[in-house]
This record gives sequence, C-alpha cells and structure tokens, in this order.
Amino acid sequence: MKQINVSKECNGCGLCVMNCSFLKENDEGNAEFIKGMSISENDIKNVEQVISDCPQDALSLSLIHISE
Repeated sequence: MKQINVSKECNGCGLCVMNCSFLKENDEGNAEFIKGMSISENDIKNVEQVISDCPQDALSLSLIHISE
C-alpha cells in the first residue's frame, strides 16, 4: 500500500488538500494523510502531480507494509 507523507515543511497552504482526496487538514492547519485510505495504481498520476505541485516540497510517496 502506498501513502503520502507530509513533512514538517508543510505550511498549510491547502493546495494539496484541495486537489487530493487522500489528504485532509489537521488541527494545526497542515495536510495529513487520511488513515485507512489506499492509493490505487489508477490514482498514482494524480497523487504524483499533487506532490510535485507542493510549493514547500513537503510531500512524498512511500510504500508501507501492513501486517496481517
């Protein structure tokens, strides 16, 4: 499963939250990956564009392993 990581460089501009259904605004006003969401291969292009558009370079994509 892939997820979007948000670094401490996030300044809460909201661009990614508006353009990506996998992110939400947290209590501090910064982006946060929505727990339980799964990024499918069909969504990768859009997610990569959102990551690329981040003015703070605060977003990255990573593969996480889920224990069964």
